[in-house]
Amino acid sequence: MLRAGLTSLLALVLSIGAGGPGEPPTRLDGVERVVRLTEAVYVGSAPSPADGLMSLAELGIRTILSVDATPPPAAEAAKRGIRCVHVPIGYDAIGPDAAARIAKVLRDLPAPVFIHCHHGRYRGPAAAAFGLRALGLLDGDQALAAFAAAGDPDAYPGLRAAVTDAPAPSVAVLDALTNADLPPRARVGDMATLMAALDHHESNVGRIAAAGWTTPPDHPDLVAAAEAAAIVDHLRTAVELPPPDGVDPAEFVRHLRLTHAIARELEAAIVAARFAPAERQRRALAAACDRCHVRYRDAPPARTNGKHPAPARKP
Repeated sequence: MLRAGLTSLLALVLSIGAGGPGEPPTRLDGVERVVRLTEAVYVGSAPSPADGLMSLAELGIRTILSVDATPPPAAEAAKRGIRCVHVPIGYDAIGPDAAARIAKVLRDLPAPVFIHCHHGRYRGPAAAAFGLRALGLLDGDQALAAFAAAGDPDAYPGLRAAVTDAPAPSVAVLDALTNADLPPRARVGDMATLMAALDHHESNVGRIAAAGWTTPPDHPDLVAAAEAAAIVDHLRTAVELPPPDGVDPAEFVRHLRLTHAIARELEAAIVAARFAPAERQRRALAAACDRCHVRYRDAPPARTNGKHPAPARKP
């Protein structure tokens, strides 16, 4: 049995739009695509630390759950009496650990809860819909309808499957989680780990491209849009991590931002099924990754007083 009061905390009837039932996603100052799924669960894009948090505070939000790779602005939110929790998920699934934490937030933390990813279209709505189903407040069809009300359930099959079919955590599992399991900033790995994951997803995009931009027969789990979105996420997160030792930080971040822009173009082309531009961006991304490897991984540059020495001139 769920804890007493849970059913009253999370209303069963879906209502679309922050302003009231039947309204489309709403734009608030500093927050895009705000949708109210229940009386106590909202979804949307990542809020800006100033205007976005003010808008959420005015909505009465008490808890922010970020399922994006980038953690929520916890310090700024705390000043407005809002608690933040960071449970990053990918585009391919909602794993058991993340599933339990999402359900725990919805069950036990102060409501209303605002769940966000980056754009507010895929992972955030999926996490919210899954959490409501996991707590027994929606069945599979209703959860899918909630996902569709706030986002796009057809873009990433793994997220759609998680919303309707991923196992719900048991009450015992939820009861065993503590506040320490719901941090405001989850560990997303160091730069080396992130770059290894980036290489993995970039290789997967290459496999998909080689199969004519369809799922490769020998890798039926690969989805082009999900792989591209993961690359975008990893690059956006990498910008916020400390750069490797022995490199010019400004130059390194500049390279990451340029590569991130290419990855975003790749993702947009794939989602729009524009595969000729996608192939151009894939090649540009591969070239950018190769340049990064040569510059930073394969032969880290020497530095003198924080600056790179001038290249030797050929005689």
